Amino acid sequence: MAPPSFGDLGKDASDLFSRDYTFGSVKAEIKSKTSTGVELKTTGNHDMETGRAAGDLETKYVFKDYGITFTEKWKTSNVVTAEVAIEDKLVKGLKNSLEANFEPNTGKKSAKVKNGFKSSNANLGLDLEFKSNLPTLVGSGVFGYQNFFGGVNVGYDTERQKLTKLNYGVAYKLKDFCLYAGVENGTNFSGSVYQKLSESLETGVKLGWSSSSHATDFGVATKYKLEGDSFFKFKVDNNSMIGSAYSFKVNDGVRVTLCGNFDGKNINGGGHRLGLALSFDS
Repeated sequence: MAPPSFGDLGKDASDLFSRDYTFGSVKAEIKSKTSTGVELKTTGNHDMETGRAAGDLETKYVFKDYGITFTEKWKTSNVVTAEVAIEDKLVKGLKNSLEANFEPNTGKKSAKVKNGFKSSNANLGLDLEFKSNLPTLVGSGVFGYQNFFGGVNVGYDTERQKLTKLNYGVAYKLKDFCLYAGVENGTNFSGSVYQKLSESLETGVKLGWSSSSHATDFGVATKYKLEGDSFFKFKVDNNSMIGSAYSFKVNDGVRVTLCGNFDGKNINGGGHRLGLALSFDS
């Protein structure tokens, strides 16, 4: 089993707690592909609490013969992003990309150079983020042996000559099981357990503790697949916050997801949040 990236070490359990939950907002996503292979994706989001709306348009051009992908994105916040990536051409498993961001209103510019390498037992990455004259370095490495994986994620600001983050993570992964533990900046500790009990039922448990605030987080989540492509999700944490989501296909390429977050300590009061997500894939 090839190692995942550092951010994906505990992804199985993390997705149970975060994916498909759009509390307090209405979201829409439209994906399409032209006859020439150009991929288009449009997303929109309306915040029901503030009334603000935002969206972006992404266009992706893939040149398979050359291993090159060109992606451009425009956001309603007036940020234009362009990225060029080349993969598996210089060296098998190597991916290099250059991302540039520009804000027409302010003239602010930034850039990022991303480098990644994957093999059967290693997943390495080194990003250079240019927000000033000197870059911030973000490096990560995950190494695997059989079903055991361990990794580190480091950030260093070369301008201030200061570490911005230092994270560690280990995981034991099987096809239907994942045990994960991580440390963030030496103060935040986290762990999770994911298990796929059957083709229709997945469960997850997560635990977090902060040595600075001595706060503890604990949660349980589950996902149950119904007939067809429908599924139901449920989660609850130690603060008695209860989340649920129901997702179903209207027809081919159209999916609707309804979700809600409820305060178990104050069911009859306010503070509950609902969400709606629409996805169109043609």
